[in-house]
Formats: sequence, structure tokens, C-alpha cells
Amino acid sequence: MQTSPLGLYLYLFCAVFFILLMILVFLWLRIVKVRVMRKIALEKLEKERQLEQEQALELEQRKAQEQQELAKEYAEKGVNTWRAQK
Repeated sequence: MQTSPLGLYLYLFCAVFFILLMILVFLWLRIVKVRVMRKIALEKLEKERQLEQEQALELEQRKAQEQQELAKEYAEKGVNTWRAQK
């Protein structure tokens, strides 16, 4: 069976085109993987920052509450009046 040179060129073109297409798909998948991993890392970092902010806010609220309780205790015991009498 004889094949014409045009047919051989067509087969060669299709083979090269398929190989280039596979390379492009492979590169595209790697780029998508990097983007997804970066997005996941940013979301994790954002969650950690939010958790740290919440913990800092809770700590500030606890300190403020302790100061209020201490001030209330001093007021009940009359510490300020005792100091004023000295």
C-alpha cells in the first residue's frame, strides 16, 4: 500500500499537534494546581489572622472586665476613702 507524501505530512502534523496539545494541557493543569494551592494557603492564613484577632479581643475584654471587678471591689471596700483620710 502506497501513501502519498501529503498523507504522511498530515499524519506528522496531527502527531505534532497532539503532542503540543498534551504539553499545553499538562502546563495548564500545573498552573491551576499552583493557583489552587496558593488560594488554600491564603484562606488558611486569613483564618489564622482572624483567630488571632478574636483571641486578642477576648483578652482585652477579660482585662477590662477584671479591671472593672477590681474597681468595684475597691469601691465596696472604701479604699479610696481610706486613702483620703490619711
